[in-house]
Amino acid sequence: MALLKWIFVLPFIAAAVAFAVANPQDISLTWSPLHESLNLPLYAITLVFMGAGFLLGTLVTWLSTANVRKERRHYKKENKKLEKEINKREKEAQEQIDALKATETPETKTLT
Repeated sequence: MALLKWIFVLPFIAAAVAFAVANPQDISLTWSPLHESLNLPLYAITLVFMGAGFLLGTLVTWLSTANVRKERRHYKKENKKLEKEINKREKEAQEQIDALKATETPETKTLT
């Protein structure tokens, strides 16, 4: 699974490095008319916004799967409860079998 992840991620990393090498020029970034503009390399601004977009996409995906995670937790609890019930029933059945075997007489043993 890790290899598959790297197969998909590595081209994006290579593209980001190639973009950074190809765009070293500074650009002026003005946030508001009241503040002085910032001179930053084009690749730095682009990579920061791409990273922010990645984090925002991750957050949206995580929030959209909240119902699935909640349902999974519910089914895990229910599964554990049912497993306990099965074990309890198996134990009761084994006790009943043992009790029946203890009450067997030699005549009933020959019938079976």
